[in-house]
Amino acid sequence: MDTPTIGRGAGVEVPSGQFGAFGEAGQPETARRQMRTMPAEQWTSTADVTLLAVGLAASAALGVWRGRTIAVWQEADGTWWRQGSRTTLMLWGVLLVVRVILVGVDHLVGHPDASNVGAMLCTLAVSFAAQNAIVGLRMTGSGTRPAPALGSDSR
Repeated sequence: MDTPTIGRGAGVEVPSGQFGAFGEAGQPETARRQMRTMPAEQWTSTADVTLLAVGLAASAALGVWRGRTIAVWQEADGTWWRQGSRTTLMLWGVLLVVRVILVGVDHLVGHPDASNVGAMLCTLAVSFAAQNAIVGLRMTGSGTRPAPALGSDSR
């Protein structure tokens, strides 16, 4: 049985009919056409890297701030607990607003690749990592002693 491969030389075999309305490379025809006509410098421009770096820095800063707003405490049996506050929730909203603004700026200056799905997932991962690093440091006592969060309005 002859099975097509995804792309040229990809070495991944997929049974015939697997893609339905998609083209031979597994992408809609419009996406394939856009990739052929998109200039190479748009994929690796300094503007893309700068816009992505701004998004990563904003996400890291908001993640650190959120980490400081989460109350952490240890029960008598040694179990650690943490609880977000209204401020934590508000900072998630701020992150969403910042991302929407950055997507708008990215498209406005002609570099939508700086806010594609991969870039958004990276910034979200950085934000979670920064938040969890701060909470972890507070829980282990490596940084600030475990204590209620800044401006704690919970617990």
